[in-house]
Amino acid sequence: ENLESIGGSFVCNANDTLENFVGLKNLESIGGKFSVGTIYDTYGNSLHIGNPYLKNFEGLENLESIGGFDCKGNDTLENFVGLENLESIGGDFGCINNNALENFAGLEGLQSIDGSFLVSDIYSSSYLGGLGNESLKNFVGLENLQSIGGGFSCSQNESLENFVGLENLESIGGVFAVGFNGVLESFTGLNNLKSIGARFYSVSNSFKNFAGLENLESIGGGFIVGKTYLSNNILPDVGNPNLKNFVGLENLESIGGNFETMVNDTLENFLGLENLKNIGGVMDIVRNPNLVSLEGLENIEHVVSVKIHNNPNLEFCCPILAWDSDAQSNLSLLYNDDNCKSLVIINDVCPDAALPVISANPNELNFGEIS
Repeated sequence: ENLESIGGSFVCNANDTLENFVGLKNLESIGGKFSVGTIYDTYGNSLHIGNPYLKNFEGLENLESIGGFDCKGNDTLENFVGLENLESIGGDFGCINNNALENFAGLEGLQSIDGSFLVSDIYSSSYLGGLGNESLKNFVGLENLQSIGGGFSCSQNESLENFVGLENLESIGGVFAVGFNGVLESFTGLNNLKSIGARFYSVSNSFKNFAGLENLESIGGGFIVGKTYLSNNILPDVGNPNLKNFVGLENLESIGGNFETMVNDTLENFLGLENLKNIGGVMDIVRNPNLVSLEGLENIEHVVSVKIHNNPNLEFCCPILAWDSDAQSNLSLLYNDDNCKSLVIINDVCPDAALPVISANPNELNFGEIS
């Protein structure tokens, strides 16, 4: 009970009777990683070594800092009560396969994660499957978290509804990857997020638009909204089946890498991207069967090249005429509606007056390594 600090790591796995950490009331810091349960990949099969009866972190009320935090495979963990004074995590925070966990209550004092925040890793999930936190509904408990120095991966959390609890998060330094969250309806809770340092990757989620990201101004890497393949074709054709438009991204001005919009079955247009000006890479709009219009992309000032292929109902391509000559000269149009077959045809069917003026209230526009 007199232990005040651990200079290295603290590993706590496979303790069949452990329910909490009572007895460590004087522990203030862990210099290395605090590992509470773990998961190994054994040639495609996941091996969970958690603490089957651990319910919370009672007993660690004086713990203020840790070098990293892995919390994995603890089947009865309900919350993080006991860690109210934890202010910083110096490395990664991995929260994976804790199937009774509904939110992050108990972490109200946490202000920064210097590494990545992995609420199931989208990359590992691609291979192992089922590594989400199946009861997780939101991020309540993280109201004071302001920054994530690395990436934020949120994948295969079957009950996740939104990001409520992250209202003070302003920046993600690395990749923001959101995928395979079957009932995720919105980005509500991320209303103060201003920048994503690397890629923003979204596949196989249930939201209709990007409501909740109204303050996002820049994406440092690519913006991947659906993908026709991943490495080695492990996951072909992963779009966002309910996505209608891009409402919620009205303040997004720049994408540092590629902008890929692929295999989104209900996508109709690009409303919400009216302020997008710069795309540092290519723009690929491919295999969106119900896409009818490029409305929302009128203000693109720079893009390296554009590929618009296999969108059979795409009939309104007039915004292309507002792009610069470089973008128009590096434009590929294939297998779209007749009105979007070529730049010559677009010029014929789109007089200047045809360019749309979008005045609708965005809140009313609800119509019902990877890059």
